[in-house]
Amino acid sequence: MANRNLFYVKRMDNWDFYSIFIYVAISLIIYFDPYGLITKEMVLFYAYLTPLFLYLFNYKSLRKLNVWIIWTIISLLDIVLYYEISGIEKFMFVRGPASGFLRYTWIFLLLFQLLRVISFKFQEMELVAPNKGSIDIWDNRRLTFVDNICFIIYGGIFVFMGVAEQVFN
Repeated sequence: MANRNLFYVKRMDNWDFYSIFIYVAISLIIYFDPYGLITKEMVLFYAYLTPLFLYLFNYKSLRKLNVWIIWTIISLLDIVLYYEISGIEKFMFVRGPASGFLRYTWIFLLLFQLLRVISFKFQEMELVAPNKGSIDIWDNRRLTFVDNICFIIYGGIFVFMGVAEQVFN
């Protein structure tokens, strides 16, 4: 794996397509909310889980530059979604809009790529996400100290930004 370029374009597989399609569909449902069933708790769940979902379940997909670019475009559309729904009363908490964390998805996508660079620099291997068995299912290798540190950095920034979102909003 050390011989592969860090940034490469590869054909999207089914997981890439379906994860993007489902995410966009959920975004559209939230935006249009045709039956008025979407709650502020659902929007909060959606906004906060997006960066975690991307790291834990899409880390292999995000290695492909073309898929990463698509997710980055979606993250910019998430900012538009934030501005469109942030003023809607039913999506408001006392401390601010439930959609506030949507503004930061692009930051986590950039952070992911930075952590990939760090992984390549220090261990000449792709970054993988931690899992229950400590063996990556895609690369079939044990998680390393660097993999765990990268996840701690990602998680730490996630927690910091989540707290900052609540404190400074």
